Amino acid sequence: MRSSSSFRQLGLSFCLSATMLVAGSFVNGVSCYAEGEVDESKEPPLVHVVKIDDQEVTVGQGESVPVEGTFTNPKVSVHAAESRVFPYRGMSFRYPQNYAFEADVADPNVGIWTLTGTDTTIMIFAFSEKVTSESYARDMLGEFGEANAKITEEKTNVQFGDQKLTGATLQAVIAGQKLEMSIHDVPTAGKGTTLLVIQDLLNDQGNRSAEGTATIKMMQESFEVKK
Repeated sequence: MRSSSSFRQLGLSFCLSATMLVAGSFVNGVSCYAEGEVDESKEPPLVHVVKIDDQEVTVGQGESVPVEGTFTNPKVSVHAAESRVFPYRGMSFRYPQNYAFEADVADPNVGIWTLTGTDTTIMIFAFSEKVTSESYARDMLGEFGEANAKITEEKTNVQFGDQKLTGATLQAVIAGQKLEMSIHDVPTAGKGTTLLVIQDLLNDQGNRSAEGTATIKMMQESFEVKK
């Protein structure tokens, strides 16, 4: 199995290649960063679960919360919550709290957020112009080379929260490693585009990794598009 660091480099190289390929066509695009003062480069905070006897409260970094009741010699335990919440680009979803976070929001024409685990990478692309999941998949097919990749599904409909996201699926073999990219169109206001891309390692039978399966389930159960 590929190590976490090498898979992170593999995923990041795909991310950067796709960004240069697609963003290069939109040099004259309208900026997609007119959303107020929110710093979208910040990693979502880690939340802790504090258990006092049989009560549990969730506490963020630097927060204080009231706890009801009177306690005598209580047993107290603290552990990190299993997930963080991605809150940017008009969407939110839970993802594993141990995933590495990277944000590249300096270019006004395309913003990129990368959440990287051991076998699975989540990428969010916010373009200032229209980019479809199908066109993104075709661009990536050209980037990988048709000898190394193929589009396995040109039109998909996958349920995330109360949204059914259209998309496309691409599989590739890079450096002997099988992987799958699921590309999803996320509804956005205005003329810009947001794509949600989930990249996962496949085993010899062509099945997703255990990490990828659990991560997608977590995302699907918590996904919301902000109105």
